[in-house]
Amino acid sequence: SVGAGSLPVCLLLVFLALLCLPDAAHAARIGDFGEAATVGEQALRFFTFSDPALRFALIGSLLLGLNCGLLGSFIVVRKMALVGDTLSHAVLPGIALGFLWNSTKDPLAILVGATAVGMAGVLVSHAITRTTRLKQDASLGIVLSSFYAVGVCLVDYIQRASTGNKSGIKSFLFGQASALSGADVALMAVTSAITLACIFLLHRNLVTTCFDRAFAGAIGLPVSFLDLLLMLLTAFAIVVAMQAAGVVLVSALLVIP
Repeated sequence: SVGAGSLPVCLLLVFLALLCLPDAAHAARIGDFGEAATVGEQALRFFTFSDPALRFALIGSLLLGLNCGLLGSFIVVRKMALVGDTLSHAVLPGIALGFLWNSTKDPLAILVGATAVGMAGVLVSHAITRTTRLKQDASLGIVLSSFYAVGVCLVDYIQRASTGNKSGIKSFLFGQASALSGADVALMAVTSAITLACIFLLHRNLVTTCFDRAFAGAIGLPVSFLDLLLMLLTAFAIVVAMQAAGVVLVSALLVIP
């Protein structure tokens, strides 16, 4: 029998197997099937997953739901929901910088740039809290608004630029699951697998740190490392989810589940 802990892994393997389905000789979208197609034919085409774009959108949405839902549980328990919202907005400049690296929507370059800028935003928030009289919520609000403003300016600059392939950059603001590519889904699968592995191996340590940091430190758990790991995994999840959900809804995916 399959245990409850194995269910996410099984679902991940099942839906990744959909990627192996052969591509049918159809149009790029179901709407392009033609006026002669009946509703039944279009429904059959939809439920048989014959369109690569449909498979990518479905698998990508399931992966980001799994990834954000798992990490969101720890974030909500630690009362860090605003941190997730801040990260989802703060990574926008990194996405734009990753796009400007070679003027294409390279998933790896965007992941590196967004993760680096997101972690920089967390460090800036901690620095503001330590060096001023502002509380953490105020420092997070400052980072959220300032980093997001810089990101919007960079995205606007990219849209106005006359060189480079600008297609898809706007989808990071509002999300567009239909724009997911095979490389995006592969990156989602890798980050989801890393999250599953870390939670499986460090579940007891993470739970202990979430509910009682003082006790976790007293028994010798690496509290600072676990905090950094959770923030890093959250940054990865946010970056790969923004293509499908957008800046505004990524924080909802972290909190609501």
